[in-house]
Amino acid sequence: MSTPAETFAPQPVGLSFVNQFGAGMTDAYRDAILAAEDDLRAHITDPVTVVVSFDLQALDSSVSVTTSYNLVHVSYETLTTALKAHASTAADAQAIAGLPTLDPSHGAGFDLTTAEARVLGLAQPSASLDASVVLNSNLAFSFGQDAVGAIEHALSQGVFGRIGALGANETGAFAPMDLFRFTAAGEHDFTGGSDGQATYFGLNSGAVTAFQFHNSINVVGATDGLALADWDHTVGDAFGPGGPGSNDVLSATDLQVLDVLGWTPAAAVAAPAAPIVTPEPVHMPIMHPGDGWVMLV
Repeated sequence: MSTPAETFAPQPVGLSFVNQFGAGMTDAYRDAILAAEDDLRAHITDPVTVVVSFDLQALDSSVSVTTSYNLVHVSYETLTTALKAHASTAADAQAIAGLPTLDPSHGAGFDLTTAEARVLGLAQPSASLDASVVLNSNLAFSFGQDAVGAIEHALSQGVFGRIGALGANETGAFAPMDLFRFTAAGEHDFTGGSDGQATYFGLNSGAVTAFQFHNSINVVGATDGLALADWDHTVGDAFGPGGPGSNDVLSATDLQVLDVLGWTPAAAVAAPAAPIVTPEPVHMPIMHPGDGWVMLV
C-alpha cells in the first residue's frame, strides 16, 4: 500500500515534487530521493509541480532503476516554436540557432514527457502521475550518492524529458534530445549508430561537446535496447551508466542539457567539462520510448 503523497517546495517558489511512496520504501531510499530532488531544485527554477511515485522492488540483476512516464505528442513546428519562446540563456540561443531547418522526423512528430510539455506551455497543469521510478532492491546500493545519481538519472528522463527516440518506435516519432546529436565533425546525426559514427551532445555544429551519446542501433539496424540519450564511456556522471557504488553527480553539461530542453537554470551554466572516460562502460538497460507508458531503465 502506498503512503500518502508528500509535497515539497510548493508553487510558486519553484520546482515542486509531489511524491508517492510504494510498499518497498525504506528510510534510506526516501532520504536519497529527497537529496536528489533538493539538488534538482537548486539548479532548476521553473514553478512546475510534478507527481512522481517511487518504490524499491526486486528487479533483474542487469537493471539498476526503471522509469515509466506518459508522453505528449507535438509537431516539429510546435516544439521548436515553444523552445524559442522559452529561451532564456546563451546556451538556449546557440541551441535554437543550430536547430534543423527541416523536420528530421519527416512529419512523424516529437514525443515529450508531460512535465516537459507543461514547462514549454504545451500541456495544462495536472495532478496526474508524471513518472514512476523503481530502484532495484537486489543490488547493493549504499543509498548515498550512488542512489542519488540513479534517481537523478531517472527523473531527468521521466520528468525533464532527457529521452531519445530517433524514430525507433512504433510511431516513428522523435524526441527533443535527438535535436542535439552531432558527429565529431559537427553534423546532425539521426541514425542512432547505424552509420557507424560516434555521436556527441552539442548545442550546434560549432559547439559539440566531448560527451558521447550511446548509439543503440548497429550497422545492420539491430538495437541493443539501451537509452539513446545516455552518455557513453563516462563515470561519475548522473547521465551516464551509474549503478551501485558509483559516485554520479550532475555535471555542468547535464545541467546544460536540461536548459536546452526548455527548463530554466538557477544560474548561468559553466562551459561543459570533458568527461572522465572509461573504455568498457556498463550500461543500465533501457528500452526505446513510444506511445503511452514507457518502461526505461
